[in-house]
Amino acid sequence: MLNSEQVEPLYIQLKKAVQAAIANGSFNPGDKIPTEIELSATYNVSRITVRKAIEELVSEGYLTKRQGKGTFVNAHKIGRKIEHIISFTAACRANGLSSHSVITERKKIKADQETAERLQIQQGEPVLYIQRKRYAGERPLMLENNYYPFERFSFLMEESLEGSVYELLRDRYQIDPNQPGETV
Repeated sequence: MLNSEQVEPLYIQLKKAVQAAIANGSFNPGDKIPTEIELSATYNVSRITVRKAIEELVSEGYLTKRQGKGTFVNAHKIGRKIEHIISFTAACRANGLSSHSVITERKKIKADQETAERLQIQQGEPVLYIQRKRYAGERPLMLENNYYPFERFSFLMEESLEGSVYELLRDRYQIDPNQPGETV
């Protein structure tokens, strides 16, 4: 129960209680949470308090309101800070999720001007293009498009690439994608 004698405002206490229910699985992604009236009765607080807590949870991405339908729990977000190079697989692992990939396209193409500049090769040189659908758990999360200088990375034509390309490059081929000049 919430404690009105605490320094922490009731809406923050309620917000934390709902976050805890999401974290412990009482509310799962896609679940509809109780109505404002039900939460008000359960926690013995005003609807204004409930509304404020829900608004903050919506703004922070924990919940989504659907007019006429209710308020629903969002799927767990995967944290992946862009300033640190971390593979999708490692980001999933750090967030307690399994991951896998499905190759949707893998082919040798000629580098257009933009791709050539990014890979520091000449326009028209062969490039390995790989597109993968990336899954966090069983949920498809992103479509990944990668371009590799073909001469250096042609070996990727034969790899399964279901897991982390970072780990594959580092562990099997001793190529560190974190080093400058190792554009991957």
